[in-house]
Amino acid sequence: MSESELLSKLNPKNVHFEVPRGYGMSVIKLYFWVGLVSAILLRVIIIADHYSAFYAKVIWYLGVAGYLWFFMHRYHIAKRRFSVINDLELLKKVQNQQNLSEKRY
Repeated sequence: MSESELLSKLNPKNVHFEVPRGYGMSVIKLYFWVGLVSAILLRVIIIADHYSAFYAKVIWYLGVAGYLWFFMHRYHIAKRRFSVINDLELLKKVQNQQNLSEKRY
């Protein structure tokens, strides 16, 4: 394959990029509740520490594990958004004030 054929295949006009599907409402609610419960657990540590150091540690681990899960999900969403913007070259099009197709919009 010649270099010009290879470059024509890499042309963004020839690339068919599929925008990822969004999450269902049940998944969105799950991550919302994981984040909310984790935040509450990390604040309840102060109260639990007065009663038992063991319960305070358990609550701390549950809260931190929930936060890790929640923020890993948020990181995944941010990566997906960045890749969509990058792959569709939306930033260039907005800066050049080009009209966007319905799919890109």
